[in-house]
Amino acid sequence: MGYALKTVREDGTTRNGFKWPDSGEVVEESNIDPDNKSACPSRSGDGVCLGKTFYGMSHGGIPAKHILSIRYRQEDVLGEDDDKLRVRQCRVLKRYTIKEWLKGNKTDLH
Repeated sequence: MGYALKTVREDGTTRNGFKWPDSGEVVEESNIDPDNKSACPSRSGDGVCLGKTFYGMSHGGIPAKHILSIRYRQEDVLGEDDDKLRVRQCRVLKRYTIKEWLKGNKTDLH
């Protein structure tokens, strides 16, 4: 299992108004582009983009005020680079404000 982060708006949404669950639920995409090997989706539904670093999280253009801790399986990784990855599915573990996360986080994200 791998761990990553996702920034969301205060209402829990990201790109195109997608609403992320706060915790415990699996998010899965079904419009996967089999030719795309990059860390970023090529179209809507082409995997979920997650941050491995704060720099990677910034690519979505959403300020890091609200963060989701995410768990994913290695076999669900569709593409990645040093800072972010794209997965077929993942599980939201918990939602944090950036202050909460920085105060209590013990996870090494490089």
